[in-house]
Amino acid sequence: MAGGTETVDAMKQECYADDRGHGHEIADDDDADTPTEEDRQTLRKVADKLPYSTFLVALVELCERFAYYGMSGPFQVRAQFYHSQKCTS
Repeated sequence: MAGGTETVDAMKQECYADDRGHGHEIADDDDADTPTEEDRQTLRKVADKLPYSTFLVALVELCERFAYYGMSGPFQVRAQFYHSQKCTS
């Protein structure tokens, strides 16, 4: 069983050596969330605040969805019982 552990450790060391050879740094757990200077230059910029129109579109889509699902029940009832009401009146 010890041989298997040595193999895994050797593979890890080989991977780390490959990473170091290509200019990649192995980050500590504390520094994993903070971007490097290279990250700051190459990552896409994201706006801090969303424009008003984004919230308006989301609200309109929400209202449309509520209207569709809210009215599908009455429409089904109307379609199901329309013929029987027409014949009795």
